[in-house]
Amino acid sequence: APNLERPTTNPLATALQILPPPPAPPTLQRIPATRLAKEHAPHLPYRTGDIHVAPTMGSLGHAVLEQLALNDWNGSVSDWLERLHDGFGIGRSEAQSLGKRIEQTHKLMVGLTAGMQEIHPELPFVLHDGDRLIDGTIDLLCRSNDGFVIFDYKFTEADDAAVIDAYRGQMEIYGKATRNAFPEAGDPDISLVVISAKGPRLIPVGL
Repeated sequence: APNLERPTTNPLATALQILPPPPAPPTLQRIPATRLAKEHAPHLPYRTGDIHVAPTMGSLGHAVLEQLALNDWNGSVSDWLERLHDGFGIGRSEAQSLGKRIEQTHKLMVGLTAGMQEIHPELPFVLHDGDRLIDGTIDLLCRSNDGFVIFDYKFTEADDAAVIDAYRGQMEIYGKATRNAFPEAGDPDISLVVISAKGPRLIPVGL
């Protein structure tokens, strides 16, 4: 076999310099849509029991409304609060303090979704938006005779202007996700369902 010479340091360095540079690392970031919302709305007021458990209380409220929607709005709010509160680390009495406002929201949603062709509670999505890959869940996506309608629950005591300002970006993402999934349906109608001590109210979000 022929004798093979090992390359010396200088020629090896020269050869390495000729090689093309490695590709730049990908800049795509995977971000939860709720994190983007929290960056814009970290201090919206919420009053029910201890302020330190407010996010957990809101999560429990979302879970109860999800279960009601999955059961065609049938069922007892009190029963669902009883079933679910332990999983959120919330005591029975504190959980039941949400009962009145969720009952009122339940009644509102029955009316708002009457006549809808389909309702999809807690609909997950992944949206590629520029250099971001955004994970999210739409609280309630409905198909109407005219297209799609998005409802998003917010447990807060903030006024309408503050709520819209805080969550407009999140709703824009939900609108894009819906158009990607159902391009034939056009732009969805989007409304925030604000659930407060004064009762629930609907805030349309114009995009």
